[in-house]
Amino acid sequence: ETLTTGARPEDIANAQASVELARQKQVRMEAQGEPADIATAEASLQSAKARLEQLINPSPTDIAAVENTVKTAGASLLSAQARLEQLLHPSAADIASAESGVTSTRTKLDQLKNPAPEDIGSARAAVESAKASLQSAETALDDLRNPPADQVASARIAVMNAENSLAAANNSLTQLQIGLNNENRRILVEAYRQLYIARDKLSADKAQQ
Repeated sequence: ETLTTGARPEDIANAQASVELARQKQVRMEAQGEPADIATAEASLQSAKARLEQLINPSPTDIAAVENTVKTAGASLLSAQARLEQLLHPSAADIASAESGVTSTRTKLDQLKNPAPEDIGSARAAVESAKASLQSAETALDDLRNPPADQVASARIAVMNAENSLAAANNSLTQLQIGLNNENRRILVEAYRQLYIARDKLSADKAQQ
């Protein structure tokens, strides 16, 4: 409902009464001659006049604010009425949806109370698989923290063999460097190749320790 006729008559009457009371108070204060009281009475009179003017001649902003309030209240009323109508006279679709929800909930409840044997078996298998994975992970962690003695010994032997191979390759290289003919160059290249292989193996074996 759009505001077009100004404020309600009772509001204007109350504002006019407030103006009259403020005017009377101002007259009394002026008669008493107290400046502070006179200023207070004057301020009250001006405030009452401003309120009366606002009610008699509301500004476009005030009118728009009231109209917006009316629209909001109207929309809230329509929404509440629609909700009440839905509760009092539910549609077939609403009833079907609610019944479907009840059926689904009952089915889930029944499944929880009486689980199927295959569901139980699947859940147990999942538990056993998780236990096995946990045990395997714990074993791997323990092996890292406390490596088995036989693995450590094997790794150390591999390092020693690689070191021996490297020493032999270095020795061959030193001997070849004494004199280099064509045959020696071929042997030198092969020695270098063996040297690099031995170094790579040594690095790999050390990394496993």
